[in-house]
Amino acid sequence: GKKDEPQHLPMGRRTEKLLTDLGIAYDVLPDYAEGASKAISAAVKHMDTTNSPYCLLVKRRTFQSYHTGDDDAAAAAASAETEGLLREDALRVILNNAGPWGIVVATTGFTSREVHDLRRQARQDHRRDFMAVGAMGHSSAIALGIAKARPTRRVFCLDGDGSALMHMGTLGTVGTAGGLSNLVHIIINNGQHESVGGQPTHADRIDFCNVARSCGYADARVVSDADSLASALSELEAQEPRGPVMVQIDVKPGVRANLSPLRMSPGENKSMFMNYVNIPLRVGRKD
Repeated sequence: GKKDEPQHLPMGRRTEKLLTDLGIAYDVLPDYAEGASKAISAAVKHMDTTNSPYCLLVKRRTFQSYHTGDDDAAAAAASAETEGLLREDALRVILNNAGPWGIVVATTGFTSREVHDLRRQARQDHRRDFMAVGAMGHSSAIALGIAKARPTRRVFCLDGDGSALMHMGTLGTVGTAGGLSNLVHIIINNGQHESVGGQPTHADRIDFCNVARSCGYADARVVSDADSLASALSELEAQEPRGPVMVQIDVKPGVRANLSPLRMSPGENKSMFMNYVNIPLRVGRKD
């Protein structure tokens, strides 16, 4: 069958015990209509009589594929044809700018997978990239620690709008940590939790850059095309800012149908990455 994401494997093994330890009633949803109907009725009855939650666990392949109507398909096709930058295109620009000594911390989901694929296409290894697999919202905190520990290396935090919102308090920690002129915090904003279903984040109503400046970031700017992104990254490096900087990249939703999964385990990624960040840089070397 299809290989699951690595972060799901330990959770799958522990979910039932976790629910039991928390005192939450649960059942496994049967994969046939009559059994599913009874399970749902039992769940509703439990919630009504106890005023407490009930969990239905769903095994893989329980549900059949569901296809939307022609109108939805037409709208999706029209959206795919609209002008605008895709996340993968933005990542290509960033990786080119990072150079051979730049450190990359990529948020979970499609972002990590696209970074992994772009490195493979360029025949580059993956040792300079830390993939925050299953750690949604934590990439900025991880990048903060690395930037503090390796002040001579540029650190690129590749965040998403949904993950940035999940741990928005970290912006204050980053902005007030002191130093961090080597940290480039990039928020790729497509207005969706695209990796898990495309639910809206409403990030189009949030001014991340204004929040970043208020939190102490030295610079923050918004771009929406490849040329502006490349120019912004080059300008920020030349300016040698006195603190962390933010670049928000407005992109359109979309991901390649043939995007490959990560071809290494989190443990392998960690080992390669730790060996890489421990390579000493000669004084005066640019990332």
